[in-house]
Amino acid sequence: MRILAVAALAAALAYPVAAQQQATPQHQQTPQERQGQQAVGTAGAVTVEAIADNPERYYDQEVTVSGDVGEVFGSNNKAFKLQEEGMLDRDDSLLVLSDEAVSNLAKDSMVQVRGKVKRFVKADLERDLGISDWNAYGFDADFWNDHDDKPVLIADSVIVRQSADRK
Repeated sequence: MRILAVAALAAALAYPVAAQQQATPQHQQTPQERQGQQAVGTAGAVTVEAIADNPERYYDQEVTVSGDVGEVFGSNNKAFKLQEEGMLDRDDSLLVLSDEAVSNLAKDSMVQVRGKVKRFVKADLERDLGISDWNAYGFDADFWNDHDDKPVLIADSVIVRQSADRK
């Protein structure tokens, strides 16, 4: 009899909790919410224009950007300007620095770049990236004035999707 009373008491106590759980609908994420969830420090696929218009939002974020190569600095293909793909208005551009030379890179090539957006501060980049020879990037004296304190994309990977001679 005692076992029956304990079982009845447990069932009576459990019923209101179970009923409340059923009454509270669980939120189902929409595809847009699932798509918007990304790892901390990752902005995902963005445009050159988005970074140029609001660089603070992207500093220290991993991004993937596609576009056209506007200018290649030096002869070793480690630095170039990335512009919006196919846009006639090319005011927005993003400096890209790579540790490795990028093969088949030329002006007007279509590329996809993955990397981290940083603020271009020469001393910080030298310290953080271990850059000791800026001549390897082919920069002239005017370069520093044009790019100081602007966003730069430090490339982890650069994929040349279409070379300039095949466009």
